[in-house]
Amino acid sequence: MGRRDKNQFSIKVNPHQHNIVELMRGLFARHNPYSVFTDFIETSAIALSNRFDFAQRDRREKRYMEIVKGYTSDEATKFAHMFVELLLCYRERTDEFGSPGLGHSAIDRDGDVLGKIFSMLDVGNDRLGQFFTPGGVQSLMALMTLRNEDEVRDQIREHGFITVLEPACGAGGMVVALAETFHNLGFNYPTQFHATCVDKDRLCVHMTYLQLSLRGIPAIIVQGDSLTLQTWDTWYTPTHIFLGWNARLQKRRESEKQADQQAAKLLQPAAEPRLVKTPSAMNLDPGKLVPTPN
Repeated sequence: MGRRDKNQFSIKVNPHQHNIVELMRGLFARHNPYSVFTDFIETSAIALSNRFDFAQRDRREKRYMEIVKGYTSDEATKFAHMFVELLLCYRERTDEFGSPGLGHSAIDRDGDVLGKIFSMLDVGNDRLGQFFTPGGVQSLMALMTLRNEDEVRDQIREHGFITVLEPACGAGGMVVALAETFHNLGFNYPTQFHATCVDKDRLCVHMTYLQLSLRGIPAIIVQGDSLTLQTWDTWYTPTHIFLGWNARLQKRRESEKQADQQAAKLLQPAAEPRLVKTPSAMNLDPGKLVPTPN
């Protein structure tokens, strides 16, 4: 995330994004704008998660009801309408993106849908510095990260997929840009690309979960501290769950562990040779080895 003036970058507005913004602004008269945005994001994330992640369903459903209690039934209905608009927005983007390897330019396509909505609403928390990196910058960084196509192909030949780690994921736009760049190289990101994303901020975690889920990107999103390794919550995207990524990642970890153990054995210093005295050597008179002068 980087601080910027809201008019510094031109924004091409998708009709569904526009509808979400207008519906949300209709709630600002009775509610804090920032709270409306965060509540919409969290309830949407929970609604999606509860269809796939049954292990955490009860706890998250309880949190969902706590949020909805703060709104009237008509206002809660607007939340549902906004969620439908969000689904349609992502569906259109996915459909027009096409099959892998068609060569679409990622530079002129902003995949950070929620980051753009956040900027359009101008509800950023100045105190926390919550301003998200423009999509064009993210796409350029993704191209630089995956510039070595041969290395990417080598990783896929060896493991079947590549993994990325985003220790401060923000709204998840950087991972979306990486997945789209990966797609442009001709790869299939649902089966050959996996992301692990971490952020302290709960809003960032929920935004990342929504964005990656609705783009079909397999990922684990952790609310936690990348420095202290403390964690508070974990979200698994639907693609991660129904394509069996837990087992795939575990198999790779075990394979890498075995490779590390084999490498460690090869790097161990050789044992010093032991001198063994043979019976003839033990009975040998050293004086006989000294030449006799003429």
